[in-house]
Amino acid sequence: MTAPMMFRFLQHLFRTPELLDPEILGDNARNVAFRVMEENDIVTCMSFYRANEAHFPRGQSERYEAELRRREFLTLMATRDDKPVGCCGINYMGSIEGFPVATLCFGMVDPAHQRRGIGTAQVLVRFALLTPVNGFAIVAMNAVPDSIWFYRRFGFDFSREARAADGGTYPFSAIKLPQSLIDKCRLVLAERNITYPDVRGRIPNCPLD
Repeated sequence: MTAPMMFRFLQHLFRTPELLDPEILGDNARNVAFRVMEENDIVTCMSFYRANEAHFPRGQSERYEAELRRREFLTLMATRDDKPVGCCGINYMGSIEGFPVATLCFGMVDPAHQRRGIGTAQVLVRFALLTPVNGFAIVAMNAVPDSIWFYRRFGFDFSREARAADGGTYPFSAIKLPQSLIDKCRLVLAERNITYPDVRGRIPNCPLD
């Protein structure tokens, strides 16, 4: 290995990755259109759930469907070529030191379209919909074990556990995103032809009991 090659190797090994680094985002996260879920999309969301159910706790499909129908989170449908290929949810649940906490939930992709950038686009769009307070936004999530590797790319470390809405305890992480990163996220989405409606005002607030 030559000296320049060694330098680049060590630089890559020890640098702190940026959330919007092209190496993290990959090249497939582009050309995705998002829209808000409508009533007739619930059947499609449930089909995505069943297709991914092996990764989820057992017996939760009825609860998920009920939450969809009650609109406990804003659900976005991801489409390519006008075909639904995934769905994802976001809501606000409480606050930390005066900062509203946005929660990412139920990010699912049709297995036939996995590893094609859809999941990455879902994360970016939900970041873009955050409304910072005093220059920052806090976003949190519980994760099933099979998805931890994916969300760690975006800064979630899952060093703690917390109880989720279904009563189970899962790996938990919260990150604080500056306004500048959220703004850059919106630019990246535009550059990659990932479109979404500005529905920041429609994200429900569901405080914890």
